[in-house]
Amino acid sequence: MCIRDRVYFQKKVTKKEEPSTFNVNYHLRDVALMVSPYRSGFVPVGDERLVELEFKEKFDEAVPHMVGDSEAIYLALYQIVDNAAIAAGAKGTVSIYSKFYERFNQLQVTVADTGEGIDRDGVLKSALETEVLDPKQAGEIRKDRADHNNRIFGLMFKPRVSTFAYSDQGHKGIGLTLAFEEISSHGGKIEIYSKPGRGATLQIYLKIK
Repeated sequence: MCIRDRVYFQKKVTKKEEPSTFNVNYHLRDVALMVSPYRSGFVPVGDERLVELEFKEKFDEAVPHMVGDSEAIYLALYQIVDNAAIAAGAKGTVSIYSKFYERFNQLQVTVADTGEGIDRDGVLKSALETEVLDPKQAGEIRKDRADHNNRIFGLMFKPRVSTFAYSDQGHKGIGLTLAFEEISSHGGKIEIYSKPGRGATLQIYLKIK
């Protein structure tokens, strides 16, 4: 668990943040730099820290400020973008977009990566090992072949279930759970699209209040 996560846990246990006014676009720009400060284009050519991870960003400047727990939304976005960067790999691409739909007063944030897609078997195994899934239900869930909001994808929001559990033991499946809880507490939702070998896309929907 990173330092920001520990601080977040301490804050949530000791004191709930008072509502504040913030802009998600500002959070997204800062998150992208926090997740990969040494990505291509941000350090001199030849720097030993240089990686070829590419970030594509397109933010709707019409996105208004919203009221809520600014730090919680920041941490949620951080976890999602960080996961995308890990999935994309050193030479992959992470795309981050925001779009405001004034008619519905709704903000959509899209975070996509060019990785191998969600490891469905890995998620299912992780869910079984952490006992958040009844083995009797595993067979039925495994039959879901959908690429959008697959029932297996939904398990990733459960505590300690990680899509990276079998490729990187350092990831214990906490980040996406935190992100899901905070987005939900703000009246939002997260949808997942992933096709094997073609990366993953998470779409976050938030009502602007």
